[in-house]
Amino acid sequence: MTCSEGIKVSQNTWQNIVISFIVIWLILGDKTIGIDALATTMGYRTDIGIPPMIFIVIALVVGMFSSCISALGEELGWRGFMYPVMERVIGRKKALIFGGLIWAIWHMPIMVAGLYQAETVLWYGLVMFTVEVTLMSIIMAWLRVTSGSIIPALFIHASHNLFD
Repeated sequence: MTCSEGIKVSQNTWQNIVISFIVIWLILGDKTIGIDALATTMGYRTDIGIPPMIFIVIALVVGMFSSCISALGEELGWRGFMYPVMERVIGRKKALIFGGLIWAIWHMPIMVAGLYQAETVLWYGLVMFTVEVTLMSIIMAWLRVTSGSIIPALFIHASHNLFD
């Protein structure tokens, strides 16, 4: 797929830049970036026959729904089963840290194989991903325990998958 400037863009690139567009466009007030540019970057074509803003909303809703489906299995395992058991066995603090580290290690084979975040330098990606998901896991486990549900953790995990 190519964007309006003719630059080749990978299929999932739009997911990686939506947050940047929103931050620049809404918070910084940069008027050079707008809905049309974001929609085009996400794959919008005028022959679709719907307004660009509707296209963006549909793409984000569909993306979030599919991300929830893909994250559900992990969340049932990580926060639904593993974390409560680990907390009972080794205590809250250790369970929070080890749960995040296990989650990071779980993803490392696909990162090393180049199937996840392949555009990032490998050593840097492994280190930063480990820090990122360990900290996310702490927040998600706390939400899991506080709410008594995996739903908050599921939405965070799905959002991470969609925009990462």
